[in-house]
Amino acid sequence: NRLRRWGVSSSGNESSVIAEAVAVRAHRIRAAAARRVKRSKEILFHKVRSRSLCYSETSAEPMPARVSETYVLRTYPFRESDLIVSFFTRDQGKLRGVARRARKPKSSFGSGLERLSLVNLSYSQRETRELANLNSCELLQSQFELLNDFEVSVALDYVAEVSDHMLPANEVNERFFRLLTAVLDYMHERAPGSVWTAVTYFSLWATRLSGFLPDLATHPERSLSASSRDLA
Repeated sequence: NRLRRWGVSSSGNESSVIAEAVAVRAHRIRAAAARRVKRSKEILFHKVRSRSLCYSETSAEPMPARVSETYVLRTYPFRESDLIVSFFTRDQGKLRGVARRARKPKSSFGSGLERLSLVNLSYSQRETRELANLNSCELLQSQFELLNDFEVSVALDYVAEVSDHMLPANEVNERFFRLLTAVLDYMHERAPGSVWTAVTYFSLWATRLSGFLPDLATHPERSLSASSRDLA
């Protein structure tokens, strides 16, 4: 029965039948091996072709690099060693991006991604993606020396969080950028009571620049005190 399945005639002497069976079996094994090799070559060809197409598309249209003067607002852990960074640029507004390997000890970002650090940030972003790729940063001003004062540290948290929530994405706001610069510079003067003066000034102008505060100097509401109108 096995010989019939192999296509070997059972007529003839035993030795010729066995030889014919072995030859037929060997031919089928070689044919099956050739088909497997052909299929493997086809799969490998398609993989190499798809990778080369992806590489050619990536190399033909590289992501444009941009360098902007930037305030770092907040950071969030991402994966094992990356950070999601919310940052406010002078020329592009508020953006978000991924800093690869930023949490490793020998990160190229160093202390440039600390809260409210002023940096020259190099980043790339595709039009179809929400998150930018952060490449490197050059530290221009750090707020580290202010952190030994608890009140100032709380004020810095307040300024960073309010800015992150009130600033819309991808909208340039030069006046808000200058507001952050003025407030942080005033805090660095370390004058008595300067922290709460800076917080009050920032709160008033952040609300006004975001469109939530009317012009109190000409507001028709009569219950406003003269001191409030003078402050406005």
